[in-house]
Amino acid sequence: MLSKQKILDSIKSVVEQSSFVSIDEEAIDRYVKGFASQEIIHWTKGSNAYPLGYKPQPNKEDEIDFLFLLANQAFCYWGYPQKWTISFRGQNLDGWWANIAAFERAIEQGNNILDGNFLANLTLEKTREIYAGEPEIPLLKERYEMMKKIGEVLVAKYQGHFHNFFEEYRTDAFRMMEGLSTEFAGFYDVPKYKGNSVLFYKKTQVFLTDVAYFDKPLPKTDEILGFADYKIPAIMRTLGFLKYSKPLAEKVDNRVELAEASGEEIEIRANMLMASYLTVEKLRPKYPKLNYVDFLGILWLESQDKTKIDKPYHLTKTVYY
Repeated sequence: MLSKQKILDSIKSVVEQSSFVSIDEEAIDRYVKGFASQEIIHWTKGSNAYPLGYKPQPNKEDEIDFLFLLANQAFCYWGYPQKWTISFRGQNLDGWWANIAAFERAIEQGNNILDGNFLANLTLEKTREIYAGEPEIPLLKERYEMMKKIGEVLVAKYQGHFHNFFEEYRTDAFRMMEGLSTEFAGFYDVPKYKGNSVLFYKKTQVFLTDVAYFDKPLPKTDEILGFADYKIPAIMRTLGFLKYSKPLAEKVDNRVELAEASGEEIEIRANMLMASYLTVEKLRPKYPKLNYVDFLGILWLESQDKTKIDKPYHLTKTVYY
């Protein structure tokens, strides 16, 4: 059975053997000393990057289905030198916010992307239409294949809707994580590092924390360690939490892609999670209600302000983040 300790142990194993990335605990201590209490703001309310304003679906079931599909597709928005961008309601949007807008646009145009039958019959051309923007979104074919497979599972086992799966697995956050990663394409985020499995499960944790905001937290949601992506390591480098070896720093700073599941990429993600864990543990005596996801949410919202980051994020083509 998956648990917080199993995930933490797998991450510790990477941190202890890392040769490309290290954690500067003195920098963490300085941050903790200067940390000021602040309201925890969910991403739907806390950023000016989506001026249209996030509008939840008309009922709880549809919102759960929307957040599930959004989490499944929450990967590899970057492009260099040009980032995938869409125009929607007079706004030019990129990244996560563009994906939200693309889904809202698709629904408005009569595409029932929340229905398993629609997804099961999806074509590559229809997927290209859903994600229409400039330039073409990275890994379009992989997005199409994942959504089609999801639709097939939903039709075969869950009456065509994800919320039926959700109701069956909602007894425990870690049970939900295991179920998502085994039932649906694109969620099994478990690379190998020096022969051992590293339990990242980034997108499953994004989904669970969003559901906790819109519905109610599943049991043990507060034990989730957080999502290992590419934006938060960049702001952690800016803060001094993470130190990269000279060869790795040169690659990242010069926009050289890192191979998926390479030692460099896995070490960035694992050390990021450990730095977050250590920071929260140091903050908890003063802020006992702060959890790991709340803290990463604070950093993620800061990362949306490009003036607060003086380091580029690493580039990896992957369907996991």
